[in-house]
Amino acid sequence: MLKSQNMLVILIMLFALSPVYAFDYLLFVLQWPPSFYIKNKLYERWPDLLTSEVACKQGQSFWKDQYIKHGTCCASSYNQEQYFNLTIKLKDRFDLLKTLENHRIIKPGSTTTSNAKQIRNAIATVTKVFPSLKCFDIQETLYLEVANGRGGADMARVENV
Repeated sequence: MLKSQNMLVILIMLFALSPVYAFDYLLFVLQWPPSFYIKNKLYERWPDLLTSEVACKQGQSFWKDQYIKHGTCCASSYNQEQYFNLTIKLKDRFDLLKTLENHRIIKPGSTTTSNAKQIRNAIATVTKVFPSLKCFDIQETLYLEVANGRGGADMARVENV
């Protein structure tokens, strides 16, 4: 449950919601649970990542920090609760994992190789906007990690980023 909540926290940031708002655009960011390759590196940058479910329910510091980091750009339009509710709606509206599978960018249980343009184009087929991708380097190879919803993660090796 915590893993899916982590992903929901950041979903809002990709889409421009309306020209009425005081900002030019929102950045829709997806972040998934770490694989065994990068767990320690992620923990150094995100100490709350490995917090137990019980600890998460007792304190809301994780959610507060994530809202401050990602949601305050739209604070004049969305309070913290509204912001996270919107991220849930966006996650439900866009099945990006299925989209990446359909475009053969991720294949359950294996690592696939795709270029950044293929990934951007696949996501744009459902969102109608092109995402900004941020990849991470593991031994000089760039990867995009995608939680597969089955308790694990699939990796897409990215070329020509």
